Amino acid sequence: HTRFGNVTGVQTCALPIYGNIPPFEVELKRADGPPRTVRAQYRLTSAMGRPWSMCLATYVDVTEEHRAARAQEEARRAAEDANRAKSDFLAVIGHEIRTPLNGVLGMAQAMDLDPLTPLQRDRLHVIRESGGALMRLLDDLLDISRIEAGHLALDWEPFDLCAADRKSTRLNSSHVSESRM
Repeated sequence: HTRFGNVTGVQTCALPIYGNIPPFEVELKRADGPPRTVRAQYRLTSAMGRPWSMCLATYVDVTEEHRAARAQEEARRAAEDANRAKSDFLAVIGHEIRTPLNGVLGMAQAMDLDPLTPLQRDRLHVIRESGGALMRLLDDLLDISRIEAGHLALDWEPFDLCAADRKSTRLNSSHVSESRM
């Protein structure tokens, strides 16, 4: 009898004449409760010159350790599934928004060919710039999906920070003047 009550568990291994038997884990089935997993280690020693005359045994209950490892693995899988679902959602919504946005930008491009007053042309320019900014934002969202899927290829392109700043200022200044800030 052990602290586990009446247990059964079978483990076989080759026994060295002297020394340690490598630790092993075994599930012990209990008559009075759920099974427990224990890590067992044996050390064979000799006493009075006789081999195997003494065996020191250590048993460590690792049931909770195994339960925690299983819970951690399940949580990791759930997090990966949620991340995959998020990436799929970003890809779908990005493509769904891109279609009507392309329609808006196409109409703005067509209107640019019509005779317009300077004020209308200025407003049309803001529409085209804002639509382009939205398109770049969608591209960035789709890039996130590609990064997470491991399918992103980087392009090296020159970048004019001053021009980007001017464009951003122009886009925001029309919004600020409209809202009278």
